[in-house]
Amino acid sequence: MRKRFLAFLFHAALAVLALPCGALAQSRNPPEAPRQIRFLVGFAAGGATDLLARRMQPLFERRGYQLVIESMPGAGSTIALGRLAQARPDGSTLGFASCGIIAMVAAEQTELRL
Repeated sequence: MRKRFLAFLFHAALAVLALPCGALAQSRNPPEAPRQIRFLVGFAAGGATDLLARRMQPLFERRGYQLVIESMPGAGSTIALGRLAQARPDGSTLGFASCGIIAMVAAEQTELRL
């Protein structure tokens, strides 16, 4: 039990230490972000990922963004991931997807084609 707790504590500390790394990669004059953000959820409405996405909505709204959640269940979230891959890279589309399909594409080193 103590070993598990120490392992958890170690991983939590690593995660906290990694947070500032993203701040270093930010540009000084970032382009204007879109006010409306599409959030693609690769699972059915009412599930855990849908609930998590809806819990994130107020966080975006406090910063002046409208989060539009689109549930796209099916094919182990491949449908949502395909739409995310085809979206314009302007930051107006975010998404939740199954880590299994992402790991499969990375392991095969292929492009996701739908």
